[in-house]
Amino acid sequence: TFTRGDAIERTVTILVPEGLSMYDLTEKSVELITGDYVNDGVINAKDFAYITKNLSGEEKTAEAEKIKSQINLTAAAYEKTEL
Repeated sequence: TFTRGDAIERTVTILVPEGLSMYDLTEKSVELITGDYVNDGVINAKDFAYITKNLSGEEKTAEAEKIKSQINLTAAAYEKTEL
């Protein structure tokens, strides 16, 4: 399970073929969607309000812009996305 304070938690299954070790794995990124500042499993107006109230400067601008493409993203929909 991957998590971060402002992210929708993501659980993935990693299958290692028989005969291989963790040292034989190819690196592949695991996408982690950030923006769920109130940690309720959905990115919505509550998170935008958090950004407006608690962030400042370039971070505030960047997060407010990013949330436009993530609005109403839910944990349930996110779990169905492929890596």
